[in-house]
Amino acid sequence: MYQPTLWEQDGHVSTSTVAGHTTPDEVNRAVWQESAEVFEGLLGWLDRGEEISMLAVASAVRGEPVLDLGVGGGRTTSLLRMLTDDYVGLDYTPAMVEACRRRFPAEHFVHGDARDLSAFPDGHFALVFFSFNGIDAVDHDDRLRILSEARRVLRPGGYFVFNSHNHDGPSFSDRPWNMRPLTPLPARRVVYNVLRRTAELPFSVANFRRLRAASCDTGTYGLHPSASHRFGIVIYFSTAIAQRDALLDAGFDAVDLYTDVDGARIDAAADTSRCVWLYYVARAPLAS
Repeated sequence: MYQPTLWEQDGHVSTSTVAGHTTPDEVNRAVWQESAEVFEGLLGWLDRGEEISMLAVASAVRGEPVLDLGVGGGRTTSLLRMLTDDYVGLDYTPAMVEACRRRFPAEHFVHGDARDLSAFPDGHFALVFFSFNGIDAVDHDDRLRILSEARRVLRPGGYFVFNSHNHDGPSFSDRPWNMRPLTPLPARRVVYNVLRRTAELPFSVANFRRLRAASCDTGTYGLHPSASHRFGIVIYFSTAIAQRDALLDAGFDAVDLYTDVDGARIDAAADTSRCVWLYYVARAPLAS
């Protein structure tokens, strides 16, 4: 029986239009503050790519300190706790942190920002994990700060694992009036997708028009309203090559890429036109 991935089930959460915010950070944080209850109910792997990318590093980080950035409602907490007892979950949305503490009262969660991890010492973690494209919530300069901070808090040979929307994939050109699924789906899911997007169209168009002024496209990365939350958030999209190079510039010495739906390992120069997002497994140098 077909089982939809989490992003098919919950990646397009309906929410009210958040007015009065202009930067991607302001827009996205306000939406997620409103959506904590939805994220609190999520469980399991986002897709095959997330599972495979984590399995790639599991043996190297088992039993070691792990930092779970953008922990949201705690979807990844139980997954990462299978690897270690030394776990910290962090989110910049107070409602998300509160949801995690309700859900996992014995675990350690902090309110913080991936752009400033000064609460943690240099070289402490074996794994920094940033799931559900959380790194895509900020602009280019802030994204580079996240890469730098993740590298700083990783011990030699540690890993930074995250997924990010693909500039060369189908979602960068998505618009509210597009009724076609971005990835192949069974017939019943296609029907559901059309019905849902039709019902949400007035809200999606209003959000898209309000937020499209924040859009940009350099050819290697861009910002654009995302279909998630009725086109109510602004998301960063990067090409695979540009993201790989940014990681190398931040001080990582090896970067592996995996596709979203099937978790295939690929080269950064591969054709990724069918990938909505990609997974990056970046390793800190073995010697600092």
